[in-house]
Amino acid sequence: MPRSISIYLGCLSLFCIFSLFLFNLTATAAKEKVIYEAEEITDINELYERARNGISDEPIKNQNLPNWELTEKETEIRMNKHMSEIEEYATNQLLSVKKVGDVEVKEYAATVFADIDLKEHSFEENDSFVSILGSTNRSKWDDSVSVRAYSTIYFTESTYRGMDYVRLDKVTGGWQRSDTSVSLSNRKVVLGCSGTPVGSQTTTRNPTTNSFSYTTPSTWKRVTAVQSIVGVNTTVTLKRGTSSQWTLKLTNNY
Repeated sequence: MPRSISIYLGCLSLFCIFSLFLFNLTATAAKEKVIYEAEEITDINELYERARNGISDEPIKNQNLPNWELTEKETEIRMNKHMSEIEEYATNQLLSVKKVGDVEVKEYAATVFADIDLKEHSFEENDSFVSILGSTNRSKWDDSVSVRAYSTIYFTESTYRGMDYVRLDKVTGGWQRSDTSVSLSNRKVVLGCSGTPVGSQTTTRNPTTNSFSYTTPSTWKRVTAVQSIVGVNTTVTLKRGTSSQWTLKLTNNY
C-alpha cells in the first residue's frame, strides 16, 4: 500500500476515534429530549402487509437490500435474487427520535421476509419444484407457503456534527411453517455490528425453537455508519422425507 494512502487511512481512523469520544462525552453529559415516539408494530401479519405494500416510516440511510439464499443438498444449486424475478420485501419502523445535547438519536426496527414454497409439482415424475414467493398477490398466510423466514433488527442511528453512528441493540425473528411434511432443524442466528473504530463485534446463537430474540451485549460499541455492517443472518435446514433437504439463509443488514 502506498505510504500516502496508509497515512490517510490512519488519520481517518484517528478522526473517527476522536469523534466517537466526543460523541460519547456529549451524550453522557446532556439531558434527553423526546421529539417523537411511536408504538411498535409487532404483529407478523401486519408487518408482512406493510412489507408487501412497500410501506415504511421513512427511508433508512445506508440500508442494504434483504437477501436470501436457498441451497439444495443433492445438487448444491443456489437460488438467489439474481436467478429469479422475485423482489425481496421489507418494512421499516421509526420507533423514536430523541435529542441528547447536540446528538440526534433515532431508533429503528427493520423487518424482512422470505416465503418458501416446497410443494411438489407434476412436471415430471419424481421431480420437485422449489420457489421463493414474493409479495405479488399474496396477503397474510396461505397454504402455498411451506415456510416463512423473517427477522427484525433493532438499531440506533445517531448523528453528531454531521457524522452518523450506528449500534445494533436487538434482533428477533424466526420461521413459520404451514406444511407439516417439512421439518426444520440446525437453526443458527449470527448477529453482528462491524465498523470503525472497533472492528468486528459478532455472536452466534442456536435457537431450539422456531422463534428467537437476542439482545446484544452491553459491551458492544457504536460504529461509524460509513462502511459498517449491522444486522443478522439466519440459517435453517428444511427437510421433507428422507431425501429432500435444503438450507435457507436470510440476511437482514443495515
